[in-house]
Amino acid sequence: ANTAYAAMLEKLPGMTAEIAAAIVDWRDADSQATPGGAESEYYLLLDPPRECKNAPFETVEELLLVKGMTTEILFGEDTNRNCLLDPNENDGNMTEPPDNADGRLDRGIWPFITVYSVEPAASNSDSVNVNEPRGSELVDLLRSVVPPARLPGVLDRARRRPFRSALDFYVRVGLTPEEFSRIAARITTTSEPRRGLINVNSAPPEVLACLPGLTGDDVAALIAYRADASHDISTVAWLAKVLTPQKAAAIGEFVTVKSYQFSADAIAVAGSGRAFCRSRIVVDAASAPKVVYRQDLTSLGWPLDPAVISNLRSGKPFETVARATL
Repeated sequence: ANTAYAAMLEKLPGMTAEIAAAIVDWRDADSQATPGGAESEYYLLLDPPRECKNAPFETVEELLLVKGMTTEILFGEDTNRNCLLDPNENDGNMTEPPDNADGRLDRGIWPFITVYSVEPAASNSDSVNVNEPRGSELVDLLRSVVPPARLPGVLDRARRRPFRSALDFYVRVGLTPEEFSRIAARITTTSEPRRGLINVNSAPPEVLACLPGLTGDDVAALIAYRADASHDISTVAWLAKVLTPQKAAAIGEFVTVKSYQFSADAIAVAGSGRAFCRSRIVVDAASAPKVVYRQDLTSLGWPLDPAVISNLRSGKPFETVARATL
């Protein structure tokens, strides 16, 4: 939510151009409202009034402060945020929340958006920043994979920096997918951390569809390729084998194949089934792992099969109930 362009945000389920613009206005540093968006002039007329933050989002739930955002858009029918279709989420308007009773769970945008993702700067001494080459590092790297007959042309194009990403470099210097795959792990384009990247090795189709220029067929092809265990997806070079060069270059600055932040929904329940607590935590493992966010979700109710609580309260041993649940 802190880095995606408005056009990318618009592709999320249930989003509109106006809400996407308001999200960008909320997080950007200026006070100029974009078309359809909102700055402090709008928020100060609310009851109670508030200023537009003009700074990055600190939590996903902060999106609810943005003009046009609702709990229905953010959480969909999944009001207890357990990613399961519970009876009350599939009965129309009989009980909260209102739903369309179609037998499918509308999860809103909450599972597909984050404010925590950051990839640390490359620390590998073997990495070559193609925007700031030192000595013969880049020349030696390219010479190791490019045939002599093509090398002069490739080296000439490699001087036409800056490059937006490793995939942008691959396309603009004219490497083949096979050549690129041999050196992709060593290429970087910045010495700074990269924020808000999408992990193409694990992102769901709803998130991949937000990448610029991709069609439904492209998304399906990416998911099929990465699902094949025989394929090497350890670097972004695999994208060059699935997408056209132009499409690979267009998404290069938005993607990664690594994740450093992880969320967990943790539940603790008494052996008697008489009490439980639930917390969502986000852990940053970029260096020494640390919890960067914790939210108590106990008030949302028991998120798993009600039979678990019933069995514990009936006196069944915890170990027996746990095995049956798993």
